[in-house]
Amino acid sequence: MAEINNPATRKSVKSPRQMPILRGMLDEFGVINKFSVYPGGHGWNWSDANKEDLRSPTMTFLPHFLLILSLVSFLHGYGDYSNIKLPAISNYSMNYITTLRNGQKYAADCLCPRSLNTTGSYYMFCGYEMPIVKTGVECTMRQGVYRCINGKKEALFEENCVSQGDLKSKGCGPIDALCPGGDCGPHNYRGCRYVRQ
Repeated sequence: MAEINNPATRKSVKSPRQMPILRGMLDEFGVINKFSVYPGGHGWNWSDANKEDLRSPTMTFLPHFLLILSLVSFLHGYGDYSNIKLPAISNYSMNYITTLRNGQKYAADCLCPRSLNTTGSYYMFCGYEMPIVKTGVECTMRQGVYRCINGKKEALFEENCVSQGDLKSKGCGPIDALCPGGDCGPHNYRGCRYVRQ
């Protein structure tokens, strides 16, 4: 072990530069780019000529990148949920699940998919499963439990799955439990999963 930590015998290893890797990936996917690799490492020690040389291709590439990003968000967020047919639940069950309890709120940062018809019913997600239906708007509680209810645009945030006392959280996920209105399966029932420490 001493031999490994001895500076006299240690070999210097150069870490790979990110720009050639990025450029190679862009080339592999056929994305036109004119990026160059400049001497001097990171931007703060480049020459003025190299900084100016970089500005032009960056400004050319940026709109294309943003367009691709928006398209990916669109395709992900507007996933087709129209084939999901949710069974209606009773008025009693609807009143029960729409009554806000401690910490529950309709989350403006967590929007239900537009193609998901929850009229008279509900469908559940974990925060990490919620599709991005609006660019830049994403569920902040990745391990939170959310419910899309009765055609409402915002998802109802029910709880954040964090460890409590001697219960260690395994995060949000499918759970075997009774749910309001009967059969949990069609509703994609989600909840916090715990194990005793």
